[in-house]
Amino acid sequence: MFTKEQKRILFELARSSIIEYIENQRKFPVRISDPGLQEVCGAFVSIKKNSRLRGCIGRVITETALAQVVSEMAVEAAVNDPRFPPLSLRELRGVELEISVLSSPILVKDVQDIEVGRDGLIINKDSYSGLLLPQVATECGWGREEFLANTCLKAGLPPNAWDNEAAIYRFSAEVFRESEV
Repeated sequence: MFTKEQKRILFELARSSIIEYIENQRKFPVRISDPGLQEVCGAFVSIKKNSRLRGCIGRVITETALAQVVSEMAVEAAVNDPRFPPLSLRELRGVELEISVLSSPILVKDVQDIEVGRDGLIINKDSYSGLLLPQVATECGWGREEFLANTCLKAGLPPNAWDNEAAIYRFSAEVFRESEV
């Protein structure tokens, strides 16, 4: 669990990183001494405009400190999410950031072990891979099978591929929104 101060630091870091990249095409220097923000773990940064997704990119497996991952993924979500045009500085003022700090993925042996609202999913089959964060299923009102099917679709697979020799992983995330800090 992150403190309110740690969350505030991460959001300031994310916004500063985006601004530095958009204005100067440079990485923002990450100088965070808080030991909790130096832990090595995956994270996603989501950008929402009027409660709608405007960008989301992250890293599941990493050897990088959380603060650095958040800095890099904030920039990636802002300017390199292929689903959206790059964010402008002007547009940045009107968006909300959301950070999801991930646990390590666990191989699912029985889909009944997947708990909607707690777990995010990764599905791998052949050269295809898809990931959905835990909050996606809740926000969309999906049950377990809909969540599995939509993770398959995200991977570019048929919706029932999860039931046909696909590797399924689950993970949890601590999710926090800028408006809550």
